[in-house]
This record gives sequence, structure tokens and C-alpha cells, in this order.
Amino acid sequence: MARAPLGMIASAHSSPPCYAVLMNGKTFPHLTFTIQIFREGKLFVAYNPELDVSSCGSTIEKAKINIKDAISGFLKSAAKIGTLSEILEEAGYIYRRTRWVDPELVSLDRMSVSV
Repeated sequence: MARAPLGMIASAHSSPPCYAVLMNGKTFPHLTFTIQIFREGKLFVAYNPELDVSSCGSTIEKAKINIKDAISGFLKSAAKIGTLSEILEEAGYIYRRTRWVDPELVSLDRMSVSV
């Protein structure tokens, strides 16, 4: 499996993978992530299982905005310390040729288990 350049900075985005240019000329991928939203009291908690990152907001929309910021900040920090490639690979992303490819979501389901 090809390893991504360590200096890449990723951000969360809901469109297919593509690249944007930073002010310093480096490119970073737009990645797609799974977001689960739960209600806890008066707050909405947004959780990303691939990266184990969560955030919250007073509305669903604010929780979505906050989780994008949290994921972006997490990935930018990982890029700074040189662990971004490892984190994305561990989350199921694959680096092919010159870009990160999102993991294929094949099912999303809820089930009950008796305990």
C-alpha cells in the first residue's frame, strides 16, 4: 500500500475526494466521514466513529458544524506531528496513487441485543 506524503493536511468535507490548495501551495484532500448524531439532554452530540472524534451543539446544524471543525483540527494536528497517514490508514482510508480514497460504507444498521 502506498503511503501518503507526511506533510498533507486533511479536512472533513461531504463531497467526493478532491484537492484544494492552501496558501503555502500545498494541497490537502477533502475526505468523507460518517457522522452519528445523538441527543443528550438539551445538546446534540455529533460523533465520528472512523476517527473517534466527537463534538456537540445546541442544534443539529451547530453539532454538524462543530464536528467538521473538530475533525479538521484533529487531522491538522496529526499532520503537524507526522501521524496523519497512520491515522487515516487505521480509519480505513487507502492512499492510491496521489490521493486518499474513502472507505466503502456497505451497511448502516441498528440492532437490538438481549443482555
